[in-house]
Amino acid sequence: DFQLRNERFREEISKLQKKDPHLYLLPETGLMGDDHEGTIDGVHPNDLGFDRMIRKILPFTKNILQQYNLL
Repeated sequence: DFQLRNERFREEISKLQKKDPHLYLLPETGLMGDDHEGTIDGVHPNDLGFDRMIRKILPFTKNILQQYNLL
């Protein structure tokens, strides 16, 4: 089950984050949208999918860099 695997993955990341607070996990929810227009085959991103991904990844990454005064 996909959801169960994701939950187990998040649990393991959470354990690792207790040892290393500098480990981050970007939630995959809505990364390429929810209309399947962001992929060429339901899995691999197309131009729209990559654009949607960067719109989620960039603010997440900027926030981390700002925490360390690197931006």
